[in-house]
Amino acid sequence: MDYHHSALSHKALIEIFYQSSEPVAIYISSELEIGMVNKPMLLLWGEEETVIGKTLDQAIPQMKGQSFASLLNQAWQSGESYRSPGLQFTMELGGKLRTSYFDFIYQPIKDENGMVYCILHTALDVTRRVAAEQLLKEKEEKAQLINRALLSTNSAMQQTHNRLIYYQHRMQELTRTAPIGLTILQGRDLIIETANPFMLDIWGVAKKNIIGAPLMEVFPVLKSQDFSRQLDRVFTLAKIMSLKEVSDSSSNWTGSEIRYFDIDFHPLLDLDGKVSSIMATFLDVTRHIKSRLKPEESELDLQEYNKNLGVLNQEPDTDNKQLTVVNEEYTSVNE
Repeated sequence: MDYHHSALSHKALIEIFYQSSEPVAIYISSELEIGMVNKPMLLLWGEEETVIGKTLDQAIPQMKGQSFASLLNQAWQSGESYRSPGLQFTMELGGKLRTSYFDFIYQPIKDENGMVYCILHTALDVTRRVAAEQLLKEKEEKAQLINRALLSTNSAMQQTHNRLIYYQHRMQELTRTAPIGLTILQGRDLIIETANPFMLDIWGVAKKNIIGAPLMEVFPVLKSQDFSRQLDRVFTLAKIMSLKEVSDSSSNWTGSEIRYFDIDFHPLLDLDGKVSSIMATFLDVTRHIKSRLKPEESELDLQEYNKNLGVLNQEPDTDNKQLTVVNEEYTSVNE
């Protein structure tokens, strides 16, 4: 029996293949001679029905070197069906290269002796599905990159947060133990944001009574002093201002004892580069001032002593002169 012709003798079956909306072709020899091809497959190939009777390489030279041609040969030689989901297929149509994707099925048809006498070739256009899968894959990869970036950013932010907490604790400890008075005044209302123990000692007030209060309300005596003007200049000029050897004997601060301070006002800038707060430091220089004044006081005491001593020296000279006059008068009488 001639199976090469009997494979196409079932007119009803062939008609079904011709009417199929999916590409179908039948190859009837090991050289892949085209025995039947429907219009969707011809449209896919960009050919006419004249390809029937030709080998695949003769009918469509562009297919040489493409993977599915070698897969057809393998299917014929092995007798095993081959499925290629999403196989790329590139053809030149109308002078332009067109790339599509198909689910190809190469099904060897065998005779009663198990010999392959034709291959049924069907194709399902899955270009849209592949494009959607590629888009989904790209989105997943992008999402993975974003997630990795977020994880890295979160890790970096956590490390930064930990460092900030560490440095904040260090700054708080340094501020608390600094051997100078330190306070931060917020805004032009000079709200007392914080003050270390040395500052509270200088002010002579309890922390709970001043934090959150305007400086000038806590110490109204400062309103008319240079202290207030310098603070205003810091806000205006955004520069460090200093007051040296400032004396104070206010009862609000230290009772009746006079103390001396070197005061520095440091502008603290916000993200816009504007002064939002002022850090004021008070260095007690009372001992230094007093040690410097002691020699001056000693010098004044010495000058006063020498002056008094000169007066005392003049008194014996007067007495001696008077004694000389008396002696002379006595000698004259005796003669």
